[in-house]
Order: sequence, then structure tokens, then C-alpha cells
Amino acid sequence: MVSVGVPIPVLEPPWPEGRQIAVVSSSAASFEWRSLVHDVALAAHPGGHSFAVAEHCPRDDGNALERKAFLYRQADVVGGYLCLADKIITGYREASQW
Repeated sequence: MVSVGVPIPVLEPPWPEGRQIAVVSSSAASFEWRSLVHDVALAAHPGGHSFAVAEHCPRDDGNALERKAFLYRQADVVGGYLCLADKIITGYREASQW
């Protein structure tokens, strides 16, 4: 399946002029930006997880999971998407025995 991207609506604040990549935080971005990322996430992962439109994404332990989405602009559509969750991981990994 070939996708042509998700059209970029009028946003407040607008897409940064001259920039192809915008970073959207799940807690700091405006509703319009979070909604755009949510639409892009649904197009990228139909039926899967999406970027929450709500201010925070609650986890099972009740704390909020901060997410950042990187949107790639091609003309007037979002043609690329990457979402990362801020997560602290503690522990160690043993080196493989070759």
C-alpha cells in the first residue's frame, strides 16, 4: 500500500517556517498539534496505538508517560512519523559470550 501522507491543517502555532521536521510533545503541544499527530499515528498504525490527544498518557501505575513525535513535512502533508516515549530504564545487560 502506498500512502501519500496526512494533510497538514491550519495549526496554532503554525508549522515552523523553513523546517521540514517538527517535534511535538504530548504534554506541551497545543490541541491542534496533538490532534495532527494522533491522525498521523492512526494512518501509520491502523488499529494500533496512537498518540494521545489528551494532555498525558496514563500508565498502569498512574504516572504520565511523556511522548515526543517527530513529523516530517513534504509539501503540505506529513510524510514521515516517529514517536518516542520518555522512559527511564535501569539495570544492566551482560555481554554476550562469543
